[in-house]
Amino acid sequence: MINYKKLTVALICGTILTFPIAGCGLTAQTTENTAATTQQGITLTSSQSVADTSGLTLEFDEEDTVTSYDSTTASYVTLSQNGSTVKGSGVTADGSTVTITQAGTYVLSGTLSDGSIVINTEDKATVRIILNGVDISSSTTAPFIVQSAKKVIVTLADNTVNKFTDSARSTTESEDYSAAFYSKADLVLNGSGTLNINAGYRNGIKSTDDLKVVSGTYQITAAEDGVIGKDLLGIADGNFTIKSGTDGMKSTYDKDTTKGNIIIAGGTFKIEAASDGIQAENILDIQNGTFDITTGNGSAAVDMKSGDSGAMGGMGTMGVPGQNGSAGTSASSASTSSDTDSVSMKGLKASNAIYICGGTITLDTEDDSIHSNDSITIESGNISIRSGDDGVHADSSLTVNGGAITVGYCYEGLEAKDIVINNSDITISAEDDGINASDGSSTTQTGGFGMGGQNQSSSNSSALMINGGNLYVEADGDGLDSNGSITVNGGTTIVCGPTSSGDTAVDFDGECVLNGGTLMAFGSNGMVETPTSASNGSCIVAGFTSQQANTAFSITDSNGSTVLSYTPEKAYAAAVCYSSDLKSGQTYTVTAGSTSQSVTVNSSVTTSGISSMGGGAQGGGKMGGGQMGGMQSGNGTGGDANGNAGGGMSLPDGTTDGQGNAPQMPDGTQGEVPGMPDGTTGGGQMGGQMGGQMGGNAGGNGGMNAQNSSSNGI
Repeated sequence: MINYKKLTVALICGTILTFPIAGCGLTAQTTENTAATTQQGITLTSSQSVADTSGLTLEFDEEDTVTSYDSTTASYVTLSQNGSTVKGSGVTADGSTVTITQAGTYVLSGTLSDGSIVINTEDKATVRIILNGVDISSSTTAPFIVQSAKKVIVTLADNTVNKFTDSARSTTESEDYSAAFYSKADLVLNGSGTLNINAGYRNGIKSTDDLKVVSGTYQITAAEDGVIGKDLLGIADGNFTIKSGTDGMKSTYDKDTTKGNIIIAGGTFKIEAASDGIQAENILDIQNGTFDITTGNGSAAVDMKSGDSGAMGGMGTMGVPGQNGSAGTSASSASTSSDTDSVSMKGLKASNAIYICGGTITLDTEDDSIHSNDSITIESGNISIRSGDDGVHADSSLTVNGGAITVGYCYEGLEAKDIVINNSDITISAEDDGINASDGSSTTQTGGFGMGGQNQSSSNSSALMINGGNLYVEADGDGLDSNGSITVNGGTTIVCGPTSSGDTAVDFDGECVLNGGTLMAFGSNGMVETPTSASNGSCIVAGFTSQQANTAFSITDSNGSTVLSYTPEKAYAAAVCYSSDLKSGQTYTVTAGSTSQSVTVNSSVTTSGISSMGGGAQGGGKMGGGQMGGMQSGNGTGGDANGNAGGGMSLPDGTTDGQGNAPQMPDGTQGEVPGMPDGTTGGGQMGGQMGGQMGGNAGGNGGMNAQNSSSNGI
């Protein structure tokens, strides 16, 4: 747990206030006093400490929230280019520079057309600045500078607009205050007034220590970053409008890797950033607030249909009957797009972890909308995404426990090595895979095209687990895709998958286990994959003549009662359907448009009308390669996710045999299996791995016309 609470207190009231971060199952650790101070709807309860899922706490000293002051002890500065006037002690005016040298309260008003405010004090107490309607610009340095102080609190007086402007200038060795509003000490902003920043040199607001915002309205235009809290950026509330030449908001660190965090407990954020919207070097923790973030030129800047294609992987050698085919050569790495060699234009980004526990978040991004180099946890909130790359991408793990996620446009919807969906309302429309559990490999080893036995397989521990929620996935690539396993334990999942034969509605390389919930996945019949097993119900995998979009599909029982029904929005020719209401031993009518077939469920997974490659299709994107499982014919079962041989071709007597047994002869005897050149009898069916990757710009793992699906930099 990272705790910013101080161990010693030498403040005005000697009290520490902690902002109680709502959501994520928080529990108050201590409550000594119920007295509260309210600032713009923010309730800060004294001596209360809480921590959310991230382990971070956002704490404020009591003085941080105070906006009133003692007018009899404060010093007053009236700014003027013709000579600023000072009333009180601790401050001097020398030409166009006003310098504060002592702790205390200072009320500023007036205009400096080319000057600056400088705070330089060694006092062990706080400097409080009341901005009471100022307009300060500077062409040679930052208009607001904190050179040295214990802490500076800036209050935006009620009903005032305060403006700070700096101009583009050359950096000098003696001075590089890299923001129009710059502080080398802890900086706190509060009040109900407005702060306008026009940063023509570099950044808008920057603190090289902690930057905390209690309240206020902020309108920032910056040549580079909008707001920077180098060790911590903590926001309780506020109204932010930011247009930045690089990042909108960010936090970094020097050596202490526990720092570089952003905690947002509330507020309204309108951010247009040429690079990342909100970026934390360590942890990004969003508890609440309203966010409207656009990065780069938004999702519309990305043409999903025109990516570069990588090279086709080599074909493996033909395996002799009963043996494995050798692996083909690796496909050439597709060009990658990561932060190391291109501009990052992500919406919400963190190096280590992102926690979203509430709020209304709207993202329109040229790059990933939500991206972590490690993990992402979504507890609640209403998230709307349009992305030029992935909607939500975590290099390691993505856990969704609640909320609503709508990905209206993207290359891939949700992507991580391990994905767990416990509860949520999720809607995805993807140019490639809808949900992709992948380790982000940039090359794909292609398999041989073997006859018989078990073929080369790939080992991948990626996993997609669906435990609950309502999921709708529309994908031009694979609907649900895992380079390892897929497990469905609950929830309702609807997939309108690909119309091309190179992808499938449910794609896996390990196993697909159905234990509960409802699954209805529709797509082409060119590469249908059969789930490994089903329990607490049964699965029917049915193929039929191609149906047009918006053609009704249903499964009815022997009494004519509807068990499952859906009208796919896309054309389809196969369906993978699982439900606890599908019972073994029962006969069902599967209807697609005007065609029907009778299916008797005689195992946990029953196929009907399927004649396609089985097994798991690994990696790859549009037209992508990857491992293609064993060939299936008639009602035989397909190969598994590793390319292992399946149930074989239907024999003349109606049986299926994947071991190469010969059909019965007309006299009823068993025919001999043709001998091999070495005199042995061969066995097995066509079960090889037919590989290849037609990469894209997807980190070597995307298909043709892909975008960056695995950019890992921060």
